[in-house]
Amino acid sequence: MTADQSQTTITTEFAVDMTCASCEQSVRSALAPVPGIRSLAISIPEKRVVIEAATSVPASHLFTALKSTALPVVIRGQGPAGHNHSAVCVLEATNLGHDPAKPYGVVRLTQLQADRPGAVADVTATGLLPGADYQVSITDSGDLSRGVQGLGDPRVKVAEGKTDTQGRLEVVGQPLGNVWDWVGYGLILRTANVAATQGAPASTTAVYEAGGVIARSAGAFENSKTVCACSGRTLWEEKLGWVPSEERKAG
Repeated sequence: MTADQSQTTITTEFAVDMTCASCEQSVRSALAPVPGIRSLAISIPEKRVVIEAATSVPASHLFTALKSTALPVVIRGQGPAGHNHSAVCVLEATNLGHDPAKPYGVVRLTQLQADRPGAVADVTATGLLPGADYQVSITDSGDLSRGVQGLGDPRVKVAEGKTDTQGRLEVVGQPLGNVWDWVGYGLILRTANVAATQGAPASTTAVYEAGGVIARSAGAFENSKTVCACSGRTLWEEKLGWVPSEERKAG
């Protein structure tokens, strides 16, 4: 850790589904052991947790600490108000619409600092193989006309992790790069433990389970809503798995 990293701070906003003072105390207790936190602001009515911490503290550490409370958690964004670069990508197994029988998920990307490369990625996916290793990567194309297999080869690793016994993946990564450079490109979820075959790169043998195109979204302090106007689901329900309503499917 450099002296600059220990002195410079960055603010991270989380949406945490808190309902009472006991929830707030759980959040405070979970964050207490994390070194480098300078200030903590919690609002139960707004279901918001705002943490100012040294830039040396990975956002993944804060996320993991909050997840230990068993409360639903979503990263809203990071950085000062009005200076965010955030994006989102919905992962689907096909470009023909949502299929609940196939893998799907959501990836939220937020720039850590405007003056240097680096981002945080909040990844949630379901419908995968239980206990398997997966990798999420940005590809060199954003063309979905041929389905997720046509998104091209991986070029930036976003995150990787192992699914639970239900085939659910929930992980935070910190990819190197700028979010604004990734908007419009593809993002794919693929098996990470597929070995290269006869010298071929792993990307040619791995199966793309799901993919999508990255689009800009609101960042920290830019969007306070907790209920989606399209689906009627809360922010945390959307993260657990978006399923189109009957009206939308009929249309």
